[in-house]
Amino acid sequence: MKKLVWAAGAIALAVTGNAYAADGTFDLAKDCSSCHALAKPADASFERMRTRKGPDLWYAGDKFNADWLTAWLQDPKPIRPAGYPYFDHIRKGAQHDEVDPSTIKPHPKLSAADAAAATTALMALKGPPDLVPAGSFKGDMAGARCAAALPVTRDRTAKADCRDRN
Repeated sequence: MKKLVWAAGAIALAVTGNAYAADGTFDLAKDCSSCHALAKPADASFERMRTRKGPDLWYAGDKFNADWLTAWLQDPKPIRPAGYPYFDHIRKGAQHDEVDPSTIKPHPKLSAADAAAATTALMALKGPPDLVPAGSFKGDMAGARCAAALPVTRDRTAKADCRDRN
């Protein structure tokens, strides 16, 4: 009897594909908080970082593109192949460390309706205004990365103008 119940459960899981039902019951706090921090954690210790199951999402509205996030939630692919946190999913291999896929729990797939609801809720989560200073990804920061990669002359000036390369 146990084998029959187990087989029925395995078939049901395979058919549903680990997806949430699109019945309007998606709740960000209930469905995501067991793995993700949805509010800025007061504890920034290494132990908290080591034991969390997924990345913090308390500033997701500053972190993600809404269209990309909606698509990813419907068909999640590993962003970090070694899982999160990676050091819990590494084993010693013959020549080098290897990822142990048996220790990585896949992210659940969401239905289109639930992915849209999750995206709306996540995009509303914003960090403090100084979390990511203006210009961090374009302009001056891109120029700084460019300048650091350029050859330098004897008088320590870059040989090219980075603004032409961005």
